Amino acid sequence: RAMADPRVLFYFADPMCSWCWGFAPTVERIQQQFGDELLLVLVLAGLRPAEAVPLDASTRKDVLAHWDHVAAASGQPFARDAIRREGFVYDTEPACRAVVTARTLGRAEQDEGVGLRMLRATQQAFYAEGRDVTDGGVLADVAASIGLDRAEFVDAFSSVDAREATYRDFVQTRSFGVHAFPTLIAASADEALPIATGFASYDEVEAQLRAFLAGVPSAVAAGAPA
Repeated sequence: RAMADPRVLFYFADPMCSWCWGFAPTVERIQQQFGDELLLVLVLAGLRPAEAVPLDASTRKDVLAHWDHVAAASGQPFARDAIRREGFVYDTEPACRAVVTARTLGRAEQDEGVGLRMLRATQQAFYAEGRDVTDGGVLADVAASIGLDRAEFVDAFSSVDAREATYRDFVQTRSFGVHAFPTLIAASADEALPIATGFASYDEVEAQLRAFLAGVPSAVAAGAPA
């Protein structure tokens, strides 16, 4: 979308990042309140890409305790079914690639919002419904649920192009110096300003965004990282 003075809000997130799921309602409110002033650009962060070792009992216990903390802080629902499955590998690359694939297919149809809808649907599937979003078939079902053609998605998701595009997002995340997820960075033609580093409330983020849009320097809303 063309803007006379392009102002972009970069959103660094991973579909399998629990704090990003906790942050999802805030992102929705940002879109509703600031959609006419800021272009929200999703960058897939790569929380645990290419993880190969199944979760052991101790690690699973730690992750579930962490989820309990996020649930208490955010009020978001957490199902445990997927992570409790024996042999579950917490590899976030497929879910990230699914969102990148959806974004690419959406752009071909001039629909820039598909990536964000796929992120939200994937988060919902994993965290609220307990589905295994490391599985390509599950991800294809999620893509179909938001209106994408399932067969077209499967072909694109399996391509070398999709893998390379996903890793470009990972590289972009690191090039911004982002290591905590979620992170929001607002950028205009002549400045880039961290808005939130880790989980933050909508009120905190709103204050930062209004200050940015007004050209007033302000402190970063720092929260709990991934």
